[in-house]
Amino acid sequence: PLSPSARAMAGSRANFAALVDGLGVYSDSARVKHDISRAIREYRTLSPMSSPLTFFQGSDVFQETLATLNGTLPMVYRNATYYIPIELFFPRDYPASAPVVYVRPARDMIIPSRHPMVASDGLVQIAYGEAWQRDTHNLSDFLAMLSAVRPASSW
Repeated sequence: PLSPSARAMAGSRANFAALVDGLGVYSDSARVKHDISRAIREYRTLSPMSSPLTFFQGSDVFQETLATLNGTLPMVYRNATYYIPIELFFPRDYPASAPVVYVRPARDMIIPSRHPMVASDGLVQIAYGEAWQRDTHNLSDFLAMLSAVRPASSW
């Protein structure tokens, strides 16, 4: 028998299409569902969920519940694999806009103040995401690029 947490994860993996449709915010929900499906096959440590994202436009603050992938992403550095906890948001206009990724440090992790790709709040910025274009970029390559980012020495 599955543990309650394993049942919940299996349920979320099976019902992610209903989760995306239930949010009702995506104009290209088919692409969101396709990319989530592919990502959870390629990265068994990620699970689909929904989470609120707070963002700013000028002096206005907005919060929107979006589809996410939550879990850990493997990163290999010096022949060791590190599992970095992340939360990846699919913006409302995905795939016109790149996913938004935050490192969500565990209690024993800190984000170094001078990490070249991770801001102090955990926001990750990589060149692939900055150059994102709907027709030439995809989530699978985005996650591969994230996996190639050198973890900070304190992780």
